[in-house]
Amino acid sequence: MKVDTIPFNLISIEYTQLDMGTDIEPLQKWKKAHWDFLQVQLKIQQKTYWLFVRDIKPFGQKTININNVYKK
Repeated sequence: MKVDTIPFNLISIEYTQLDMGTDIEPLQKWKKAHWDFLQVQLKIQQKTYWLFVRDIKPFGQKTININNVYKK
């Protein structure tokens, strides 16, 4: 199996028509759908990272308070 990686800003209209199943503003719809998905994934990853980091006590300091570090 081969997987091609295409930068977000280089996605073609032809590809988005195929992927979105429409020829009505496929590029705009594709970018919005994927950007929304990526934003959610980033928030999940940030929360996971901070949940991990909060238990680390660097240089003998107190535990990091996640409520002060990460805000929605």
